[in-house]
Amino acid sequence: YHPNFLQCGMRAYREYQRRLWDPECSSHLGEEVEEWHSHVYGNIGIFMCDLRGNRINGSGVQSSDNSLLSAKQWSDLETFFANPELKVIIMCSETPFIGDEPEVVKKTVADIPSLAFLRDHWPYNEDELVRLLDLCFAWKNQSEVDDIPREVLLLGGDIHCGVTSIVRDNETGMQITQLTTSPVTNHVCGFFCKL
Repeated sequence: YHPNFLQCGMRAYREYQRRLWDPECSSHLGEEVEEWHSHVYGNIGIFMCDLRGNRINGSGVQSSDNSLLSAKQWSDLETFFANPELKVIIMCSETPFIGDEPEVVKKTVADIPSLAFLRDHWPYNEDELVRLLDLCFAWKNQSEVDDIPREVLLLGGDIHCGVTSIVRDNETGMQITQLTTSPVTNHVCGFFCKL
């Protein structure tokens, strides 16, 4: 997309969506795009990932080969998980955390150029996905040490259908549920990932 088009989209987002949770936000775009945010309600924490900010700057120039999350977003995420008051963490992402196997997604992108958008999904970015899952399972596993129950919920969207998935850690046997929401403004598709 042309940089001016992307800047218009980012300004519209700031004016009509970001203001829902950040009423003081400016429509001015700085060079760094940092749209992740977190909220704490009692002992429940919600972290909203930004999968685009590290791949675009305020001038609308794209850097599609950058990692999904910036170093600063990873730092903020790790600080969020270190909050001793939290007992439930809801991780939110515009795309599902779990889908087809990473090797399948990478082969699909290589073989079918029209599906290059999958490069922006978690399974294509396997190292970051593993890092995130390790963080989630380590936090949940802390319950075994201090006997304080903890739960993680992964919440994603984008694939035009609603799906419930279970992610299991083969070492600890622990499980985390992923909910993929049904489409809100798009048409409904059948589930196409291999079970």
